[in-house]
Amino acid sequence: QDIKISKGGHTKTNKGPALAVYDGKLYLAYKAGSSNDLWYNVFDGTEWLEQDIKITKDSRVRTGRGPALAAIFPYLVMVYRDDS
Repeated sequence: QDIKISKGGHTKTNKGPALAVYDGKLYLAYKAGSSNDLWYNVFDGTEWLEQDIKITKDSRVRTGRGPALAAIFPYLVMVYRDDS
């Protein structure tokens, strides 16, 4: 059965999202569809977080492309092209 990520239409992107498994959870990072802001959400095996979490703060950490995620113990790493 498909599990909808978007709750209330918030999880939207116009670039490829990134996925990585870390500490038994699936992490999703993506560029917003209507801006260059970066967001993430977490799937615990049953459901996604109720609300996406914004990574971009004070117009920093922005990109015009999709980010990449990698789980490199003991870290979850996100890389992106800086467009801020």
